[in-house]
Amino acid sequence: RKVQCSKFVCIMLLSGVAGFLLLHGFFVFSCGAVSPRFLSLHSTDADPVLPSPAQMLAAARTASVTAGKALNVSWPHLPTLFSVARGSEAQRLSSQHELLCNLKQTILLDGVRLRTMAAYNGPTVPHNGGTCAVVSSSGVLSRHTHGAAIDAADHIFRFNLAPTLGQGLLSGRREEYRFVNEKVLGMWTNWEEVEMLQPGIKYSASCSLCGVGTNQAVTADQYVDLVMQVSRTHPGVQMFASDLKLEFVLKEFFDRLYGVGPSPAGVTTGAVGMAVALATCDEVRAYGMADSSAASSAPYHYWDPTHFGLDDIHHRTFNAEKDLWRRLASNSDVDATDVAVIPGLSRVQCPR
Repeated sequence: RKVQCSKFVCIMLLSGVAGFLLLHGFFVFSCGAVSPRFLSLHSTDADPVLPSPAQMLAAARTASVTAGKALNVSWPHLPTLFSVARGSEAQRLSSQHELLCNLKQTILLDGVRLRTMAAYNGPTVPHNGGTCAVVSSSGVLSRHTHGAAIDAADHIFRFNLAPTLGQGLLSGRREEYRFVNEKVLGMWTNWEEVEMLQPGIKYSASCSLCGVGTNQAVTADQYVDLVMQVSRTHPGVQMFASDLKLEFVLKEFFDRLYGVGPSPAGVTTGAVGMAVALATCDEVRAYGMADSSAASSAPYHYWDPTHFGLDDIHHRTFNAEKDLWRRLASNSDVDATDVAVIPGLSRVQCPR
């Protein structure tokens, strides 16, 4: 009786395992279109499956190291914010071109692409061309009335929860791309601030804490989960996502040029958006992104006059980013306008 009972138990266990495997196979087959919906800035049209978070981070680190080797240039430690040497026009333009080429070689090493969450093997966002307005959240915008000029741009980039309602005079009403970080993704999964999710806008997710900085509050697994949750709970929203390569490469870029060193978080969401704009637009007009004489006394956000503080303690690249956009500007009235006009990287001719 004991032997028969053992056989019965074994048969039941084996049946259970087989049933689980069949059910799992059916789930994978029937839901196979779900997993590959996580897309990347650098993926190719032939990318067939979703990489694991570990693979994503490993690939990002490899890309970062490869970028440094491929450049084969000396990386001077440039002055940080407010200590920028204002040399002659010829010196400034020469420096601008060198920096543009370094940036171009860095972020276009693999090719920057945005892919839709709706279909992994679907179309990528093409080269935008034209003029792109990149609108920061900086309080310096409250000193100007750039709204009409921003709305007149061919393409418009905005960030996180920066409002347009009631801010038309300062920052315009139109938008096409909105880059958001992991914090905003978390809010959307909890149905907070979901009024920001509107049809016709392309939302691109980035993560500044996913293995880039010393603050490990968010893992790559959690980031992927947040992206997938937003895509599933808001199927009518056009979502894009970073595979974290660009974040790693940009952090290495600022480390080499500015000696930023360890930072709680990686580059800002604004830096990611600027990199994509520079890679896909013929000309970028960056509003409130660059260092200016008004930056130190302006509120942190243009819609909140009570919150002051220029430095971002979480993003140690914050000052370096603002300094870089100032250096890349081809216009001489940045202090007066808080607008940096920068040529798109496709128009920058660099030595091979």
